[in-house]
Amino acid sequence: MEVSLPQPALHAALRKAHTATGITGQVRLVASPGQLDVTARNNGHTTMLFATELDADIASPGHVTVNIRQLLPAVKSFTPDILTLTGNDIGLDLSAGDINITLHASDHPACIADRIPAAGVAVGGVEFRRAVATTVRTVATDRHPVFGNVWFDRERDGGQLRLVGTDTFRLAAVRVPSAHQTPAGFQVDAPSLKRAVKALGKQVRYDLAHADSRLWVSAGGMTVGIETDDTALPRYRAWAQETRSTVTVARRPLADLLGRAVTLAVKKTPPPVYLTMTADTLEVTSETGAGTVSGSFHAGTCDMPDQPTRLGFNGKFLFDAVDTLEGDQVSLMLPEDPTERPKPIKLISAPACEVWHLVMPTRG
Repeated sequence: MEVSLPQPALHAALRKAHTATGITGQVRLVASPGQLDVTARNNGHTTMLFATELDADIASPGHVTVNIRQLLPAVKSFTPDILTLTGNDIGLDLSAGDINITLHASDHPACIADRIPAAGVAVGGVEFRRAVATTVRTVATDRHPVFGNVWFDRERDGGQLRLVGTDTFRLAAVRVPSAHQTPAGFQVDAPSLKRAVKALGKQVRYDLAHADSRLWVSAGGMTVGIETDDTALPRYRAWAQETRSTVTVARRPLADLLGRAVTLAVKKTPPPVYLTMTADTLEVTSETGAGTVSGSFHAGTCDMPDQPTRLGFNGKFLFDAVDTLEGDQVSLMLPEDPTERPKPIKLISAPACEVWHLVMPTRG
């Protein structure tokens, strides 16, 4: 094959492919009339696919597969000018002006998949990015086969898409509105999903499709495919027990105070944060090792009993929940007799409930 195209366009596409597939990615360049197809696939824990098309002048069609770890720095080394690619089964030549670089062809030419669904269901860009960013913070970090994934679920009322993440100590559920029914009923590796969204960038909308045991996310002329698992998530809805008491306070000041407690933690595991709730006040205290962090917040809405209720939480878990919510206020919803035995509390951004968290209190 022989192809000519602007160096910045190819470099930008390869950077996106590298973000999605990592250093183990193999890139397949396919030249066809008027365009260069760039597809990539990794060889990691979870298979990631990336595909995009670039406008190019094609002198002769063909294809070649090379390692992205070699191709990306080679393309980057050229100045922003017209770059000529000449490839065959042996390798790929890159040239511009008097500079020429030759790369060996990949030993894994058959590892590139290119079956991409023709269309998907559109979801809002801001809403989808928020859902991904919120849920990936709550999953297990040890590549757990179930609790290290983000679950694509569907709400019972209305059938809207809901993303769920949990490590069994905390849980986040985020609604992703859409005009049509989106694919659901599977789970996706959380780090891979995060990389996919980062590779696609901030888009106004994303198109979601589920085919060939993969979630396909398309936006801005690019598509990323991620392996999915149909293993059912445990019945997380039952974890949110009926609430008996609610405390509503200003969200941002509470998040700032919790953030200070986490930042000042001396040990790797943040110290517990204690919440003392009365009829009109929420008090926060934490012994961080570097000092004491404390604060008191007026409860705008509260139906707590007369006796103060004191509960301890992992400071990082509680901060993540409050910080990822939106709105001016946050409501902490307590089950009946929360001090009798550990029961998760529910946090929502009052009065909306598109996003909600469950956080399990600590013992003692």
